[in-house]
Amino acid sequence: MVSADKLISVVFVGFNRRYVNRSTTVLLRSISFQHKLSFFGPGYQPQAILDLGLSRWIESIGGCDLLIFDHYSCMFDAISKRKHPFIGDLIFFTRQEYFYYAPILKNEIEAYRGIKIFIANIDTYGVKQCFCDYLANLKCFVIDSSMEQLVADGRDSKSNINDATKCLPAGFLDQTPTDNWLKFKSRHSCKFLEVPHTIGSEEFSLDPISRRRNVFCVPGTRYSEREKVYKFESRRQRAKRCIHRVSDKIYGYINSSLTPERLAYLQLRYELSISSSKFAFVSGSVFRVPVRKYFEVAALGAVPIGHSPIGMSNIGFVNMENFVIAEQPVAVANFLECFEDELAQYMASNAQQLIAQKHSDIARSWQIADSFRSIIAGNFNGSYWHNGEYCHL
Repeated sequence: MVSADKLISVVFVGFNRRYVNRSTTVLLRSISFQHKLSFFGPGYQPQAILDLGLSRWIESIGGCDLLIFDHYSCMFDAISKRKHPFIGDLIFFTRQEYFYYAPILKNEIEAYRGIKIFIANIDTYGVKQCFCDYLANLKCFVIDSSMEQLVADGRDSKSNINDATKCLPAGFLDQTPTDNWLKFKSRHSCKFLEVPHTIGSEEFSLDPISRRRNVFCVPGTRYSEREKVYKFESRRQRAKRCIHRVSDKIYGYINSSLTPERLAYLQLRYELSISSSKFAFVSGSVFRVPVRKYFEVAALGAVPIGHSPIGMSNIGFVNMENFVIAEQPVAVANFLECFEDELAQYMASNAQQLIAQKHSDIARSWQIADSFRSIIAGNFNGSYWHNGEYCHL
């Protein structure tokens, strides 16, 4: 039991890296707002500390209440088989350090006897059953953004899931998609913290709708549904997209990982495309996952328009209040032809307020802190979202 006036000590075990998608980085920042957060792993600590070992290091800092880790350590076998495992990462460790320390950290996480929490920022439909069994054997809690549990009983049958995934970009999943994660969550719901993607305070744009140059943009990876609405962007935007695509391929051919400058450029380019637009298309692939773009678009002051994600109303999105549901390209076109700036500003302001109040790093810090104390007290039985509010059992 941790007293109410004592900061909970949290240790993150893993590898210091950055990705264009800021999910893990911002989540850890949220945790640091309300807790004493320390880091152990390559890129965080010097070799002398790493060689000391996790257990002895934790003792040296006075112990910890919660141990957090992500897939970079426990999915070492799969990551190490990739031809370019760090192609999309800015890494603060060497390739040799990863291959040496990853299995060591995995063993140390397994040996740790305290409370463990896994950050599941992964493609959940690509999870193998053996990994679900691995997490179950660890008896760890899970921070998950997929929101699958909210629709487990009512979702459509995925008997044709393999056909559906033919529309996904090459390399989206490492293997044939499955329902393993959904079934795992159903069996262990009392261990899951439903935590949608978190938006950092620096990711907000206050530019009004009336001052935005572009009417519409399509951010993100080339999902098939996104390709169908590229034509609604301006010619200038589409020309830029072609230039960026070519330059990105050239960069990826020459480089095996990101530089700090390249990462900053990609993030700024992405955010400017949204913050200079009145509407931005959102979709979560054929799986209807509430990916981070739903939250990024709203924070950057554009109106989210596109596919309704699973758990949409639970995380706070309401059609024509802070979101425009447009399931088909023709629906997108029809709306963009007749909207008025006044209505767009109304929805954009509502969407941004939702993110600031419920899904920002500050809001998330309080939500997580409440659940962490329940976990330590031994009375946590899972969390969920209802009408835009975070609740735990």
